[in-house]
Amino acid sequence: MFIRYQHVRNAVILAAAVGLGVLGWRQCTAHRPSDIEPGPVTPVARKAPPVREVPPASQPASMPAAAAVMPRYVSAMRVASAMAAGPKVKDALGRGDPWKLNLYDDDGDGRWDRAKLDLDRDGSWDEKWTFKAGRWEREGGVSVWDGARWIRATQPRSPEQPPAAKQPPASTAPVPDRLLDLARVMLEGKAEGKKVKDLYQGQGLKANLYDDDGDGRWDRAKLDLDRDGKWDEKWTRKEGGLERKMEGGKILRHQAGGWVEK
Repeated sequence: MFIRYQHVRNAVILAAAVGLGVLGWRQCTAHRPSDIEPGPVTPVARKAPPVREVPPASQPASMPAAAAVMPRYVSAMRVASAMAAGPKVKDALGRGDPWKLNLYDDDGDGRWDRAKLDLDRDGSWDEKWTFKAGRWEREGGVSVWDGARWIRATQPRSPEQPPAAKQPPASTAPVPDRLLDLARVMLEGKAEGKKVKDLYQGQGLKANLYDDDGDGRWDRAKLDLDRDGKWDEKWTRKEGGLERKMEGGKILRHQAGGWVEK
């Protein structure tokens, strides 16, 4: 009986221990950390996806070289088409300009007849122009100036750009005033060389002066009053005064500040 009692008591004790263990496990699981607010989570660095390059908006193509320099040609041609300021002008566009332009009035009519152009100022002439038949030509007549651009000589001229004919310049001073001024220059001025062509540089009447004996004083003058290419008067220094031989043979003499018939 005693042995059987011992077995029963041990079984009861074991059962109680197991029961207490199960109860403690349940209480522990009732307070699991899942009920606690989670702390900040450090994100894992991820490799950014490659950025897709968006092509730029379409842009107009750059102007051709010929079109880019055409405004410069327009400016140069405006200078070349102005009245001549003497038989020759060097660097007509100015020393600060990228282009060097020399102009020449070969026939002395007050308009430029030739031009030489150095596009990069390297000392070599890149283009040569000639004024013929009322328009500028280059490359020996292969191309001509159409008023706004160079075109092939065989290409018809635009109707809105008629040929620019040579016209005599408008006088900037009345002829009588010019004559008195010319007399003063011949009587009082000093000759600078053997000859001066177009004393007034394309403005008003045309006067050429000559120092025939090389004494530093003007001896003769020829006058084209209307710049038609014909000499209207010839002046000569005589006896300290001037004689003025006019068209038709009439001769006047300058004295006491005026002209009197001889």
